[in-house]
Amino acid sequence: MARVLTVLKWLGLGLAALVVALAGIFAGVALYLRGSVPQLNDDVTVSGIGDTVRVTRDRYGIPHIEAESLADALFGLGFVHGQDRLWQLEVTRRLIQGRTAELAGSPAVIIDTYMRSLGLYRASQSAAAAMPAEERPLAEAYVAGINAARKAHKGPLPPEFTLADITPEDWTLTDSHAVVKSLALQLSANAFREGLRVLLLKNLSAEQLHQFAPPFPPEVAQVWAKTKAGAEVTAALSQFAGLQDRLDLRGASNNWVVSGNRSQSGKPILANDPHLGMSLPAIWYLARMTWPGGEAVGGTVPGIPGIVTGRTHAMAFGLTTTGADTQDLILEKVNPANGQEYLSADGPKPFRARTETIRVRFGNDQTIQIRETDYGPVLPAADPRVAEHVPAGMVLSLRWPALDAEDNTLTTSLRILTASDASEATMARVFAGYKAPIQSWVYAGLDGNIGKIVPGPIPLRAADNPSQGLMPAPGWDGRTAWPAQTAYAQWPHERNPADGWLATANNDITPKDYPHKIASEWDSAFRFRRIETLLGAEQKHSVASFQAMQLDNIDQYAREILPILIPRTKTVPGLSQPALELLRGWNGAMAMDRPEPLIFAAWMREFSRALLADEMGGTFPLLWSYWPDFVIRVLTDKDGSAAWCDDRQTPDKAETCGDILGASLDRALKDLRRNHGSQMLSWRWDSVHKARMTHIGFGQIPVLNWLFNFEVAVPGGAHTLNRADHRFASANPFAAVHGTGFRGISDMGAPDKSLYMIATGQSGNVYSPHYRDLTPLWADGQYLTIGATPSRLADTGVSVLNLIPPPQALAGANSR
Repeated sequence: MARVLTVLKWLGLGLAALVVALAGIFAGVALYLRGSVPQLNDDVTVSGIGDTVRVTRDRYGIPHIEAESLADALFGLGFVHGQDRLWQLEVTRRLIQGRTAELAGSPAVIIDTYMRSLGLYRASQSAAAAMPAEERPLAEAYVAGINAARKAHKGPLPPEFTLADITPEDWTLTDSHAVVKSLALQLSANAFREGLRVLLLKNLSAEQLHQFAPPFPPEVAQVWAKTKAGAEVTAALSQFAGLQDRLDLRGASNNWVVSGNRSQSGKPILANDPHLGMSLPAIWYLARMTWPGGEAVGGTVPGIPGIVTGRTHAMAFGLTTTGADTQDLILEKVNPANGQEYLSADGPKPFRARTETIRVRFGNDQTIQIRETDYGPVLPAADPRVAEHVPAGMVLSLRWPALDAEDNTLTTSLRILTASDASEATMARVFAGYKAPIQSWVYAGLDGNIGKIVPGPIPLRAADNPSQGLMPAPGWDGRTAWPAQTAYAQWPHERNPADGWLATANNDITPKDYPHKIASEWDSAFRFRRIETLLGAEQKHSVASFQAMQLDNIDQYAREILPILIPRTKTVPGLSQPALELLRGWNGAMAMDRPEPLIFAAWMREFSRALLADEMGGTFPLLWSYWPDFVIRVLTDKDGSAAWCDDRQTPDKAETCGDILGASLDRALKDLRRNHGSQMLSWRWDSVHKARMTHIGFGQIPVLNWLFNFEVAVPGGAHTLNRADHRFASANPFAAVHGTGFRGISDMGAPDKSLYMIATGQSGNVYSPHYRDLTPLWADGQYLTIGATPSRLADTGVSVLNLIPPPQALAGANSR
């Protein structure tokens, strides 16, 4: 026994020594990687500027860029983006290029195949080549700034590059256009919905599909059935639809503006809070630029030159996703006599084909064939497991204006910087050539003008178009082609309304008497109605009242649905009655410290499962959500929709909606009691509703996600203005994974008092003090002012970085 103890003693000492050695190694690596944080106090000589650019950062790392020209200011913006968000830039570029398998290996091949097949990067190359001469030098100055930051960097690269064992490549003008394309992809999902409708028709009748997601005319379903391909392509469409979750192709947002006669400052005030997936770093980056005669401040997107949402010296602006139907899936017949051709309305035509090779880390490189038709790229059956189900005689292509060669969307961010007012002529110039993503913009000019515009080409489908954008359309039918797309004069545009306010919240924004169809489906209007109520509650608004609106946690859907739900619910013995009593007295506030938000969300989750799971089969997980408009239709039996309450799995019993409501409430409460204890009043929303900030790239890797990811409890929910949505089908169904990543409020009567905030820190480097320092402020509903005078910056600035041109360039600038 003594010998055994001795062995164990020495084994323990050996293991302890090994742990100490490993700890020392890890500590050394961590110490080394801490050197990857960029130097923010320095004088750096760089090429590409005409005069010194001064970058003063405040205590949160927000840069104030002072330059002697707009081009130099944009160089400075590129420089700070390159310093603070180099990994974000690299990952975004590789995604659109279809090169993520070089980092992640074979699991990413399917995404790369889709990206290369779509050809977004090729479209970006065309857009860069055709960029207008007036804005091109400005964009190139920004690109030069990103590259200068990388070249000036001392020490190791950010830790992600070390872990991935890659070196960033030079940034190009094409890459900046690709970032815009990445946003267009994320905020345009009509094609996925078309695919989902096909999948749903496996289990639903056309009438049921109309009840679930109207409109769905029966004749559209008949057109699809006549193609004889519905069952054959569903496997490929399932893969296509599933890609939406892989890429998080979702978008939402709020914006509103009041005119000077509705504001306390006497000038317009504008608010914007875009909603996207919670990521690390956040897509947004706060910055301020000044140059002689100009200023811009607000939310930038690394890779894009300029301010995306915020204000300039002349106007404020903000955007939300419109949901315009700009994509059509096209079913193409392969010519049976020649597999290299497809059948068009004009007869056989050759596919435009090319091959590309995907480099795969830890695996064999894969060569793929990419084909295009007159409509657009052919979508691949990328997964070998479904390739056998794609009929040899048909393929799917995609028509989408974002893939067109001519695209000046990027120039909008530059033209805003040089706009001198918010006149109609100026707005026409700003948005000339804009393509995608289709967004609902509101703007507020120092000149007093306010407006709402939806720029970008929207398809004008013919009245006899066989699919009307709701289902894949037959490419061999000439009626499928778009006769035209909307031009500037046809874009929805409203200016200076009599009641002094404009707002959008992904709701139906079609103007009265507007002759064209923008979309067939819209987000629910609950957030818009809440905005309308709060704007009407005060005659004169201020930055403070707008701040209260952005932080409003009232769930308008809960307020409207509970008076319908509660009387219809057939309760079962147990916790149901106390829960209903709580909900009867609840004002709909999704407050962190209350049980009602948790009870409501859990009930709606189970009710959604009861309504949909038995009808939708394997498609259900893709669609497990609140579906508020559908729920209202069911509970009010619109068009016979109450039939959805009957459970298909109990053929001997016809359940009513009251039965299903009671049973789903009982299931939800049992689950809550199991996870949160029996004391209902002690249940809290913040125990589960935490914003999960997931790192781009390493956030899903168990060995590393602890280093990069974090979470914070937040109020709000799926239908609050302070939006923090969750996914019922996820392992943590109430975790906030999609919501307000940026908040901005611009008062053109007091510009320097405008307010801004983002959800994470300014830096994407986990070793930086600015990686997550804004998150507690964001979660607490706090804001920052970014406007500042030079003297104030001198007093409050924490670091100063001077970008200095080479002596010969400075001499040339002085001689001019």
